[in-house]
Amino acid sequence: MRRLLLLVALVAACSSTPAQAQFFRNQGLAFAAGWQGLGSTWDGALQTKLWNIHDQPTVGAGYFVAVGYNLWFETSATLGAGFVRITEQDDGEAIFSFNLSPAGIRHNFLEERFRPFVAAHLDYLQMIPTTPTPDIPRNTFLSNAPFWVGLRAGGGFEYVFGDEMSVLLETNIAGYVGANSPPRNGPGTFALPASTARLAWLVYF
Repeated sequence: MRRLLLLVALVAACSSTPAQAQFFRNQGLAFAAGWQGLGSTWDGALQTKLWNIHDQPTVGAGYFVAVGYNLWFETSATLGAGFVRITEQDDGEAIFSFNLSPAGIRHNFLEERFRPFVAAHLDYLQMIPTTPTPDIPRNTFLSNAPFWVGLRAGGGFEYVFGDEMSVLLETNIAGYVGANSPPRNGPGTFALPASTARLAWLVYF
């Protein structure tokens, strides 16, 4: 009888270890590389000249923490680099972008190693041109370094390959509005569409 009780206790202890590990590892860091869809994607799709900026490769990092059973709070920052569009064949001057997401949520549908999810984030997008008068959308009081605020929503999946690491693939559609943005090429300058994609390495602790 004593041996049976000892065996039951040992099995219970072993089975509870993953849950405890997962419970305590409720925050982490994300390191990502991705793509930001601007003029190459949306100007062509809408047959207009809203962004006049080529799509940009991006790199970024972020922090996330659990706020519920399958709910995570996220914050991140991303840097992008590209060119102003002149024609389809010729590039204009270089232009950089800074994207800050001060608040976002991600909801996992599953708790297994493969975890599909949906996400939504608040975004701040700042353009950093290399010339004083770039041919891009602008703000009245920040004409050569315009910024926008918006909402980014999408989904993807996360694959956990260890107790402390995972890879994540995510795609999003974003909508931005500019503070005090004058019309540049029609009324569409005030509201601008964009898209993002990222492949991230997540480290839990």
